[in-house]
Amino acid sequence: MPLWNSSVFGGQSWVASERMIFFYPPTWILWLLPTGLGLTLLLASHLAAAGLTMFVFLRSLGRTLAPSLLGGWVFLLCGQWTGRAFAGHLDLVLAAPYLPLIALGTKALLDQRSTRAAIWLGLSFVPLVLLGALQLVLFCAYASLGVIAWTWTRGRRRKPEDASPVGELRLRRAAGLLAVAALVAACVSAVRALPLLSGSQAWPVLEDEPAEFAATFTMATSDLPRWIVPDGGHPPEPGASDLRNGFFWEITPYVGVLPLALALLAGFVTWRTRETKAWLALLAMSLLYALAVFPVFPILVRLLPGLGSFGVAARALMLSVFALAALAGLGLEVLLERRKEPRVQRSAWTVVALLILSGIGLSAAASEDWIPSGSFLAAGSFLVLSAAVLTIALSFELSRSRLGALVCAATVFELGFTAWPLFVTAPAAEITPVTEKLLSEIQADPGRGRLLDLSGHLPQEVTAPRGIDGALGYEPRVPKDFLPVFNRAYEPYVKEALEPRSGELERVRYHQVFDLLGVRFVTSLREIDGAGLLEPVASEVLEAHGSHETHELHLYRNMTAMPRAYLVPEVRIFEAREKILEELVYIEPKRYACLEASFLEGSGLPNELLEPAQRETFFGAFEEVPVHKLGPDRVRISLELERPRYLILTGSWDPGWRANDQGRDVPILRANYCQQALFLEKGLHELELSYEPWSYRAGLWISGASLALLIAFWLVANRRARRHEDEEASPWAMEEESDEESAPKVAHQLS
Repeated sequence: MPLWNSSVFGGQSWVASERMIFFYPPTWILWLLPTGLGLTLLLASHLAAAGLTMFVFLRSLGRTLAPSLLGGWVFLLCGQWTGRAFAGHLDLVLAAPYLPLIALGTKALLDQRSTRAAIWLGLSFVPLVLLGALQLVLFCAYASLGVIAWTWTRGRRRKPEDASPVGELRLRRAAGLLAVAALVAACVSAVRALPLLSGSQAWPVLEDEPAEFAATFTMATSDLPRWIVPDGGHPPEPGASDLRNGFFWEITPYVGVLPLALALLAGFVTWRTRETKAWLALLAMSLLYALAVFPVFPILVRLLPGLGSFGVAARALMLSVFALAALAGLGLEVLLERRKEPRVQRSAWTVVALLILSGIGLSAAASEDWIPSGSFLAAGSFLVLSAAVLTIALSFELSRSRLGALVCAATVFELGFTAWPLFVTAPAAEITPVTEKLLSEIQADPGRGRLLDLSGHLPQEVTAPRGIDGALGYEPRVPKDFLPVFNRAYEPYVKEALEPRSGELERVRYHQVFDLLGVRFVTSLREIDGAGLLEPVASEVLEAHGSHETHELHLYRNMTAMPRAYLVPEVRIFEAREKILEELVYIEPKRYACLEASFLEGSGLPNELLEPAQRETFFGAFEEVPVHKLGPDRVRISLELERPRYLILTGSWDPGWRANDQGRDVPILRANYCQQALFLEKGLHELELSYEPWSYRAGLWISGASLALLIAFWLVANRRARRHEDEEASPWAMEEESDEESAPKVAHQLS
């Protein structure tokens, strides 16, 4: 399993990245099957499992067959999963089946109040951690904790005659069971959790200008092939309100008109019950957090630790659709069981009236061009369909099975018609002749530099399989050391290149920053005046998708880009790291490198080598060094030096990298703010650099030991249970008798 990803930025830690999903065992089929087939099986199986686990959970709550089926179908077909897959959030789609499992584990803990139930609850969190969905883990943990705390507080106010058969949930008992669940989840998933939490390269949430910079590229690239995106891999505009827009599904908790109407009915009729209050509270809190409603959002962030550590609040909508699916099942249960009651009929007719009024409002909006006509036709049709189904339920004498089947069929039709075409109609990724020409030009000069794709036409899933590394990529969190360096050239160059304007040229300033990062090729939708430093390679006219507009795609070769490894003539030592960022605007990478004094002091190098008067000792000609790549996280370099020199590597510095020179460890210094540097003595060197973070090794041992202990616990518990069953079934076991049956036998023996 690769631990380092060299195909984006200057390289980044895979194990510390939220996008790494291969710690989750089912994803290993992607190594065995073609990518498209493997992803199809992976998504289909997990979405089917999401519907099944939701069905089982609702049945455990006492729902009958039809309401449980409706809740399962709504949770399976809701647009939230389609939108996540559209955006490339494969980890969140694969996490869908575990939300109902966590709810089942919480219910089992409250019902049984045993160590086994606590272990089950802890294990249900493990797949989410392995998928890297820490934000979802936090949401579910707070939801489970809230339900348990609410049960404990209600138990304290309960009357003696209403006590639970398993006894009152005491505070000490609840805290102990929660501690067991948290310990199991943390230890079993330590192989994934430790690298994520330690950060290895300290992955910060983007803020201010970096957030604007990263948001510019999120729609241009994706870790998933374009087979899940409709219309040849060109996503719609984020601002479009079309129901066929994947971005629309991603940012809304829409689960269908009829399920929403049933959820509203459940809220009207059963809002006083304990269960409905719990679902409404979960729905309200998740919506308020996801929509960042002021002042609720700041209060939640301050009261609940960890919520402010994530920059994407909209993922809380996954809990919203979970609550809406449960409420829809509850609404159908009410409709089937109590539709003859006057209160239920009044509430149902109120919902029908709201649906009709909403349809009138949509008609008025469409007439004023407030929303696209296609969205109006689809939404209006489903409003009419939902009102008709509820009218049939109230006006006709249908059996429970027929009415349940009618509601489920209408829901499946609506959600299947809107969201799911994004899964089944998208073609495979298309390599156009223009793209093929650009790729051939880049591959003709392999292994020397990276591609800076400003056009969005050469995404990572196209370039990475061909061995082309990119200076950019799509990651929720960008390496904090790489981004400030790249931003030295961001303002005058990158931002303008993303907004093509005919007849204008953009002059490249701070070109040496791109040289420093090894950017050898640049694609852009506008001409770039590189002051003789960028050589035009190819230029083709592209027709914009969905319109008759055309753009000219340009490919440039940077003639002065630095190689992957080189010997630098001299170094300049800086006490403050911020001074290096200022120096990068003027740096000449082929003349000198910038080193941090703090790294040199702890490197074990002789102090006299660090004095300014001794810098000419390292002086020599600039020299490129060949790199032999043994894998994503292992590099070998062979060279012979006539004098001590500094070796600079353009890959990102990370504390997890280790360097070995013929059995001797060599300290890796940080150069040029974000790159690697090694000081080498005179003589022959056989260097081997490998990425081995301590957090991954420690987590591997902890996870392995925890799994072994859990297996041992399970075997011992099963053995004791089997022994207990054998003792009860033994012919030597005495049957218990009542006093009336045993008295004659005792009297006879005494006589």
